[in-house]
Amino acid sequence: MGKQMGQVIVTLTVTNGIDRVLAQRGFISSGEVRSYTVDDVLVDTGATLLCLPPILRGV
Repeated sequence: MGKQMGQVIVTLTVTNGIDRVLAQRGFISSGEVRSYTVDDVLVDTGATLLCLPPILRGV
């Protein structure tokens, strides 16, 4: 993806928050925490919410 002036492009890792807490409390191993990494994500610097495509909603 070509970056244009003013664009913010990042690598984003989405982690299941419930899994993270369960791992911190010892109920599951850290290897069981579900996460997904997406490269070349265009950031809306004025956004206040994150929208995920259906394929990532179970992460």
